[in-house]
Amino acid sequence: MSSIEEYRRQLRQQVAVERAHSNEPRWSSRLESLGAEDVLGSPQGNMTDVDNLREAVVGARLNPDPAFRAEALGQIVSKSERSTAHQLPLEILSNPQETVQVRLAALRLLELLAISSPTFPEWRPAYLESLRIAIETSELRLSAFSALISQGDRRAQELLIRGLEDSEQALVSPADALNLLSEDPHADVRDLARQIVDQPPDERTLEAAIRHLAGDPSSVDRLRALVSDRQKTITARKLAAAALNALAPESLPVPDTQRSNNIRAESADVEAAEDPVEEFVRILASRRRRPS
Repeated sequence: MSSIEEYRRQLRQQVAVERAHSNEPRWSSRLESLGAEDVLGSPQGNMTDVDNLREAVVGARLNPDPAFRAEALGQIVSKSERSTAHQLPLEILSNPQETVQVRLAALRLLELLAISSPTFPEWRPAYLESLRIAIETSELRLSAFSALISQGDRRAQELLIRGLEDSEQALVSPADALNLLSEDPHADVRDLARQIVDQPPDERTLEAAIRHLAGDPSSVDRLRALVSDRQKTITARKLAAAALNALAPESLPVPDTQRSNNIRAESADVEAAEDPVEEFVRILASRRRRPS
């Protein structure tokens, strides 16, 4: 699983966790486990729970534990008005002095708020700017780029393409750049993907480039050659087969079943003789022939 896919999986999990943990008793228990009573104490004067939490996150009574502050930030957002819940996460994400853990928590909260906040169009420019600031921190870069691309940010797209064209200007790996750009319907990097497939720097980048060629009619021969190239990884060859099946299924190099059976019968090492990609291609071909 690529780092981009892993990040998106974590974000989906975060959405589920936020919903599941939205009840007050579970949150109270979590705060206690993090030492909230020692840090927050009793409310100060007319201060509300949110005021006390905010003091522990960014105020005078700052809690030194990033895990606590990340959790507390989520609770502040859940207790805030929907129209203003974005304000503190924006402040934190834009602050390079804050810890990566707390800024990442802020980023994920902002991604959720970008979907649910009724005032998102008003604070979207500030959100994009905070993400651009986050890109300058290496540990946040991938997540920030993912959020920017999901917002259709042209500047982020340009930075990623520039990095693919010139490795000295790259802010993320070629594979991550290609995976990120695959989520942008306006990003056409097929020329770059073809170059990478012809001279791949590594297998992960090759696999990411193949995905971009699934809609490229000029890459039929290139994909067909990949499917048949046993020097490439099984994953890369299967990706090429799937792309070719979607693009030009009649061009799939369907193996000779009788020949394969003869090889199996003659080989002392059946596993070594079998090519799992050939079996994958047979399955694709059989599905095409199957009546609807």
